[in-house]
Amino acid sequence: MDEMQYGLNTYGQIKRQGYPECSCGLGINKTDHYELKCKAYSWRALFFNAKKREDDLKQDLAEQSLTLKSQITTLKSQITILQEELDSAKAQIQQYKHMVFGKKSEKSKATGALAHKMKPGKKRGQQKGQKGHGRTILDLPIKEEIVELKHKQTCRRCWLPYSPMNVTDDSEVVEISVNAYKRVIKRMKYTRHPDCKCYCAPKFITAPMPPKCIPKGKFGSSMYANLLVGKFGYQIPLYRLIKQFSLYDINLSPGTVTGGFKTLLPLLEPVYDAIVAYSQTDKHWHIDETGWKVFKKIKDKKTYNWFLWVFCSAKASVYTLAPGRGLNVPQEFFNGVTDGGIISTDRYAVYNRLAIDNNLQNSYCWIHVRRDFINLASSHPKLKCWALSWVRIINKLLYINKQRVELYNKKWPFYPKQEELEAQLHLIERKCREQVHSRDLHIDGIKALRRLQKFWRGLTTFELRPKIPISNNTAESALRGPVVGRKNYYGSGSLWSAKLTAIMFSIVETLKKWNINPIQWLTKYLDECARYDNKAPWWVVNDSLPWDIPDTGFRIPLLI
Repeated sequence: MDEMQYGLNTYGQIKRQGYPECSCGLGINKTDHYELKCKAYSWRALFFNAKKREDDLKQDLAEQSLTLKSQITTLKSQITILQEELDSAKAQIQQYKHMVFGKKSEKSKATGALAHKMKPGKKRGQQKGQKGHGRTILDLPIKEEIVELKHKQTCRRCWLPYSPMNVTDDSEVVEISVNAYKRVIKRMKYTRHPDCKCYCAPKFITAPMPPKCIPKGKFGSSMYANLLVGKFGYQIPLYRLIKQFSLYDINLSPGTVTGGFKTLLPLLEPVYDAIVAYSQTDKHWHIDETGWKVFKKIKDKKTYNWFLWVFCSAKASVYTLAPGRGLNVPQEFFNGVTDGGIISTDRYAVYNRLAIDNNLQNSYCWIHVRRDFINLASSHPKLKCWALSWVRIINKLLYINKQRVELYNKKWPFYPKQEELEAQLHLIERKCREQVHSRDLHIDGIKALRRLQKFWRGLTTFELRPKIPISNNTAESALRGPVVGRKNYYGSGSLWSAKLTAIMFSIVETLKKWNINPIQWLTKYLDECARYDNKAPWWVVNDSLPWDIPDTGFRIPLLI
C-alpha cells in the first residue's frame, strides 16, 4: 500500500469516527485538519514499518555474522590440519629424495652445527703447500720420450739456427696399456739314442704340460683372477665383464666363466676357513647383515630372500650367506670364540641374545641413535626443533670422542678429554630422564627417549675403552660393496654361487686390510694350486695367508 492510499484510508476512519471540527484558532478549516491528521498517521506508519524492517535486517545480519564466524573458525581449523599434513608430506618427500638422491642423512645441513666453517674465499680440499697435497705418482716403470722440434728454428732477424742444449723441460704423464696375449706352449719332443736297444722304453717322449688352474680350459689364472675380482671386488656384473674383455679381442661365454668359477671354488674354501679361524682369535667384532637373493629353492623356504652377514675384526672380514636372520647364524661363528669379547652392532634383538649366550659385551651404535632423531625431525614438524637439539647434543658427543681417540697416546691431554666425554654422557642421561615423562612431548619423541634408556648400558661401553669405536660404521662400510653388487647382478643363481660369493667377499676384503693386491694374489695362489694337481694343500694355503706373507714375495702394494 502506497502513501496516498494509506492517507485516504486513515481519512475515511477519522470521518467515520466523527472528529469535531478544529477549534485551535490556527485558521485552518476542518478539511485541512483532516488531511494533516492523515499525513501524520501515514508518516508514523511508515516510520514503524521502516523501524521493523531495520530490526529484521539487523537480526538477519547478526545471524549471518554468527554463521560466517563459525564457518571461518571451521575453515581455519581445517587449514591448520591440512597445513600440518602438507608439511609432514613435504618432509617425507624431502626425506625420500635425500635417501635416494642425496648424501647420507647423517651429513645433512640440519645436523651440521659442529661442522667446520671454512673461511671466505678458501677452496675446498687440501690446500697448496701442505703435506700430502696433490696426486701421488707410484713407482712405475719409466719410458722416456724425447721430443724435438719438427723443423729447425732460426732467428728471425739474422737467420742463424738454434743449437740444442743439455737441459730439458721434463713433465710426467701416467699411461696404461692393457694387452691380452696368448701363451703358445711348445713342448719339446725327444727321441731315443741311436745306440739304445731297449725296446721296453718309448721311442719318443714329450715335455709335460705346464700346470693350469683349469686343466682343459683355454684361460689361465690371471684371467680368472681378473674376473673374480672384477665381480666380487668391483661389483661388475658378469655380462659387463664379458663386454669389457671383448675390447681386448677376448671372446668369453657366460657358461665358460661360470664353469671355471665352479671348478675354482674348492681351491678357495681352505683360505676362507683359515680367515674364519683367524678372525675368531680377535677380541672385538663389528657385525651387520643385509638382504640378498639366492634364486634356488631349498627345503622349508618358500622365498628367495637370504641374508648376507659380515663379521669384521681388525684382522679379517668374514662374510656368510644364510637363508635366515636368526640367532643361529652369528651363533655358529661365535662357537669358535672361547674368551669372550665385544661386539659392535645395531639394536637388533638377536645381538643382545648373542652376547648373553657367548659371554660377549654389546657396544651399540650412536649413529643409529642420532638417526632416530633425524627421522623425527623430518617426519614430525612439531618435533623438529626438539629433535635437532638432541642431534646437536649427540654431534658434540661424537666430536669429543674423536678428539679423545686422537689424544689416546698422549697422557696429560687425554685425561681432560676423558672427563669432558663423561660429563657429556651424564648430561645426555640426565636430559633423557627429565624429558621421558613430559606430558607435552609427542608419543614418538617419548618412544625415542625410552629406546635410548633401554640400550644405555651398551651405548656407554666405549666410555672406558677408547679403542672401541662409538659407531658400527666399519660393518656398514664393509656391506656397501656387496649392496652395490646386489643392485648390479641381483644376487646368486645357485647354492654354490652363493657360497662363492661369501668366500670371495671375505678374501677380497681381508686382502685389502693387509694391503695386498687381490688380483696378483689370486693369480699366484691359483698357479701354486695348479702345481699340485689343482688342489690346495695345507702348506700352500698357509704360505698364502695374508698375515703370514713376508714383506717380499706375495705382498704387493695395494693398487685398488
